[in-house]
This record gives sequence, structure tokens and C-alpha cells, in this order.
Amino acid sequence: MANILLVDDDPTNSDLLKMFLELEAFEVTVAHTLETARLALSPDINLILLDYHLTRKMNGLTLLTEIREGETQQPEKTPIIVASGDDRVEHKSIDEGADLFMHKPFSPANLVLKIRELL
Repeated sequence: MANILLVDDDPTNSDLLKMFLELEAFEVTVAHTLETARLALSPDINLILLDYHLTRKMNGLTLLTEIREGETQQPEKTPIIVASGDDRVEHKSIDEGADLFMHKPFSPANLVLKIRELL
């Protein structure tokens, strides 16, 4: 069973995604802030699903950059999917090291397909 870290500040969205992913046999840890996401990072996390817009002053790319630059205990090559309803941030997300960008709203079935491809 793959372990997924879901980083999203919207409790409704994260609860729904967590439920759907668990139905697909993934183990899911949810973090609503960058601080809690940093605490949840570990070599046991197989994939990170990261919301781009987390708060007014922070976005998920901060965590993405920290991971890719080896500043966390998370392996640098961990697959990371960045999600956002703002397609203007797609290129920036990929340039910063995201393995995949998904435009919200996305199909949960498509998300599962992409996760399985990355794992």
C-alpha cells in the first residue's frame, strides 16, 4: 500500500480526496499547513499531492522546493503532484520540480490513474 501525503488547506476538499484515495487502497496523511506538512514528511511517504494555493502568503511550491533541494528528510525524488484551479501556475510548478500538474477540478479516477503511473 502506497503512502500519500495530501497537503491542502481546504478541509472539505482534503476530506473528500482522502476518503476517495483510501477507497482505492492508499494510506493518506493530510496536512492543512506547510508546518504540519513538514512534520509529516518521511521516507515512508511515497507520493505528495500538493495544493498550490495554501494561504494568502504561502503556496505549495515552498515545500516542493525544500524537498527537491534536499532540505527535508523526504527523499528528493519523491513524486509530487501539484494541483490548482489556476492554470497560470502550471509551468512554474513543473519548472520548480513537480512531476505533474493537475488542474482543479479534476476527476478522482484520473487522479488515481496518474498516481499509479507515478508510483
